[in-house]
Amino acid sequence: PVTALVLKNIGPFDQLVSNIAAQYEAERAGRGFPWTVITGPNGSGKSVILRAIAVALAAHDDRIQRHAGSLLKIGQRSGQITVTLGDRICQVELVRDDSSVDGVIVLPRQRSHHDVGTSLILEFPA
Repeated sequence: PVTALVLKNIGPFDQLVSNIAAQYEAERAGRGFPWTVITGPNGSGKSVILRAIAVALAAHDDRIQRHAGSLLKIGQRSGQITVTLGDRICQVELVRDDSSVDGVIVLPRQRSHHDVGTSLILEFPA
């Protein structure tokens, strides 16, 4: 499960820090619910959060570039996505590059979970 998420200059967020680990541990101990719910008005960044997680988990996949370009905060040259899955951290940096086809380059900091076959990634329409 995703136990933490940090977004910097992604979508509408200057910085978003979400520590889901406490909720996950409570659920495992029988004191919580096995759900993480993301709510908010239209345009508040719910889909951005889901796309950011997908980009971090599949950063080496060339098809992910089309989602990365729309994630970087308008007016910013770079941003960062950090997703923690238990004790494993997946981090990518997005850098605006006007010479690239998609306008943004995705720089993974390690092999993604998708590459090593440890995550299930579901695609959703744009």
